[in-house]
Amino acid sequence: MTRKKKTKSGNKVLKFLWNIIKFFFRILKNILVWCGKIIYESFSAGVKKTKNTIHEVQKEASISKNPPEYKKIKVFESVEGDFKDFEYRLNNKSLIITIAGRRGSGKSTLAFKIMENILAKNDKRIGFAMGVKQSLLPAWIKTITSIEDVGNNGVLVVDEGAISFGSRNSMSKKNKGLGELLAIARHKDITLLLITQNTSMIDKNVLNLCDSILLKEGSLLQDKMERSAIKSLYTKVVKKFKSIDKKERIKFFYIYDDDFEGMCHSDLPSFWNENVSKNQA
Repeated sequence: MTRKKKTKSGNKVLKFLWNIIKFFFRILKNILVWCGKIIYESFSAGVKKTKNTIHEVQKEASISKNPPEYKKIKVFESVEGDFKDFEYRLNNKSLIITIAGRRGSGKSTLAFKIMENILAKNDKRIGFAMGVKQSLLPAWIKTITSIEDVGNNGVLVVDEGAISFGSRNSMSKKNKGLGELLAIARHKDITLLLITQNTSMIDKNVLNLCDSILLKEGSLLQDKMERSAIKSLYTKVVKKFKSIDKKERIKFFYIYDDDFEGMCHSDLPSFWNENVSKNQA
């Protein structure tokens, strides 16, 4: 009887120990599975990142090899003057052009397409850009930090926001910087494509130095916030944009120039991707 009790007690102890061992191995198994999952996900993310990096490098390499492509700007509606006269000056003369419009309206795409067309027509001219990474641009556009780095007869795309000053500086100092930029552009025969969301942010004396104004689709209150001269023009332009399908509006822009006034549309630059626009201030 005593032996039977001892045997039963021994079996209970063994069963208890066995359950502890099983519980331990179950925890160990879960830990190993969790670790394996973490390692796999990290490895997969690394492979994906490597593939994306390779893709970007290949993409950048292919961008650099492509020469500038000329795609003619098309007239949608002629209001006054002859577009050919404007086009000739655009491709052969040094101009100061302001491109205004709401955020996301395609100002940068238009500026870079105009640059590409100019360079495609004249291989002696070089393109420059301020505020955009060199890795996002083809070899025939050089990234610079100062307008003084632009060679004579160059073509420069610059966002008004890229002409940076400390937060303590006033708008008058910023406009002084814009004035100096335009003066250098005149001196060096540079075609300057100045991008801004609103011309009211630019001093009127600076604006008066511009040869042409190109208007993209404006923001909700654009026509009310612009300077008086541009305000009346935008009131007219808003109606023209509303007559165009929303999905197509990004291609269109309004030209206001001594030689021509009217609505036109253009293609994207051959090297374009959204990172260029996002990278620009």
